[in-house]
Amino acid sequence: MLLCDLGAGGLTVASQIYHRFRAAGKPLKEDDIVVLDAADYHYYQPGWTLVGSGLKQKTETRKPLESVIPSFLAHIKENVKAFAPESSSVTTTSGRKIGYESLIVATGLQINWGNIQGLPKALADPASGVSSIYSYDTCDKVWRDIDTLRSGHAVFTQPSVTSVQPPQKIMWMAWDRYQRTGRGDQIKVDFYTGMPTMFSVKKYSDALNELRIQRGVGGYFEHDLASIDVGNRKATFKKPDGSTVDVDYTILHVVPKMGPPDVIKASALADEVGWIAVDKDTLRSTKFGNVWAIGDCSSLPTSKTAAAITAQAPVLTENFFSVVDTGKVSSAKYDGYTSCPLLTGYGQLMLAEFKYGGAPKETFASVPFLGDQKVPRRLFYHFKKDLFPWAYWNYMLQGKWFGSSGFFRPRFPTTPQALTSAQIIEKGDYLNPDFDPNTLTVSQLLGVFGFHNINYPSPYSKSKLVQIFRDELKPKAGQYKKERLSRQNSQASDDGITDGVTGRPINEGRRPTTRMVTRRASRAPVEVEEPARPEPVKRRRSSAEPRLGGTSRRRAAKPTQPDVAEESEPEEPMRKVSRSKKKVSHLALLPGNARLYLIFFY
Repeated sequence: MLLCDLGAGGLTVASQIYHRFRAAGKPLKEDDIVVLDAADYHYYQPGWTLVGSGLKQKTETRKPLESVIPSFLAHIKENVKAFAPESSSVTTTSGRKIGYESLIVATGLQINWGNIQGLPKALADPASGVSSIYSYDTCDKVWRDIDTLRSGHAVFTQPSVTSVQPPQKIMWMAWDRYQRTGRGDQIKVDFYTGMPTMFSVKKYSDALNELRIQRGVGGYFEHDLASIDVGNRKATFKKPDGSTVDVDYTILHVVPKMGPPDVIKASALADEVGWIAVDKDTLRSTKFGNVWAIGDCSSLPTSKTAAAITAQAPVLTENFFSVVDTGKVSSAKYDGYTSCPLLTGYGQLMLAEFKYGGAPKETFASVPFLGDQKVPRRLFYHFKKDLFPWAYWNYMLQGKWFGSSGFFRPRFPTTPQALTSAQIIEKGDYLNPDFDPNTLTVSQLLGVFGFHNINYPSPYSKSKLVQIFRDELKPKAGQYKKERLSRQNSQASDDGITDGVTGRPINEGRRPTTRMVTRRASRAPVEVEEPARPEPVKRRRSSAEPRLGGTSRRRAAKPTQPDVAEESEPEEPMRKVSRSKKKVSHLALLPGNARLYLIFFY
């Protein structure tokens, strides 16, 4: 596998793929994943807003690239100069040609500083009053400009075409800084955006616009920055009708124009805009079956954020693994989840979470004392300032942070096509009345027919096998189900039996026997209950006494062991365990990521 670029998306998905193969008992060799990246440093780009707000030093947002590359990745310190997906190869900047079996592109987007006339020169001038949080070299200039301003006009911009949403963050932080330091009456803050609204999702857009009005921040919509005149401190904005508006500024924060990298636009991988054309559900290329893309370089119709990568990486990983293992994609699908932590001031943040179509998908909406996430909260502020940077450096880049699933790799439903015939038979879903035999492969149908001694013609086609399934197997499905249930209930099992001394299951460490629960089994504890026993023993009878349906050999050898253990075992530890479970149960009711975040800060 060849991976292009070791940004947030590249490192995350490479590590998750390595761990996924290892968890499946098919570990990759150290040179099975080759990565291309000529950079010297890896940057935590979301941290640049914190630098521009005076909350962090910019040196905290980068580390030497070599220090974050795991040992199982083979690193080539070059970039891609050209893609040749027709021959499954790339050409590097040195002219080296590298072939691949699979390719994952994670090059990110390209910042086009020169698309705004006068911007590069203004950023290089320390006295220009022009700055941007979109570069490591300029993010600290943002804080200097904001903090040294005593009076005048502070203008913040956002382009008309953008898939990222942090431009407002720095504006709200500047406004709050001026209010807290008694400069609010001397500084006018205005927001000029090429977009028609404050935000791409209506729920949050309405809340942000209301906040803008409350705070007296000017809102100028569909005003796209076209040029900067540093000498006269003028910014020129272009409107949809082609007219222009000149605005005087004291300080100007600029969001540059962005787009797909030139190397992708020039390749056969690109869509009509220039992004890697991928299936929005699976992240697999729609043009080449052995190519995948993640993050900002892809055509996925969602906001390009680090949070989006945490949701995309497990889906790409699962589908990539399934294709390599079985030749088919899995049932894992990306729903467009992304998150924009919108700082609205010091100590407050609006946590916008949504999926495809701009539909909110909030982690904490049902959590008591938090609720609707359009309301800025201090807890969310500390997520952005403290938790997210910590999780990024310590877990996300190592492939151990899974977005809304936190530290736990998401489980995706298994498709019938990904199962063997034996697994299909073991699950028994094909015996359900509403089962569609068309979802089975030819080999799976033949395996099912062989198990039930159903004859089939030769030669055969899938359509013929499906018809035989409907004609011969489906009418007998009820009978086969009863036989299956009878076999399961006749199996001896030691499930539910605990050691009378240790209190641990005697079959611990062994795969449990699959058994169906019946009415007879559910009555078993009542039939063998000893009413004369004291109350503490009654609380333990479900674990101390065996179920009906088969006696384990261990119990047969020592039939009196449970009685002896119950007389000698202290009762106090049992009460402690019971209270502990009650304490944890409240956290268990919360959404997965909410549990992790709250536990972290608690």
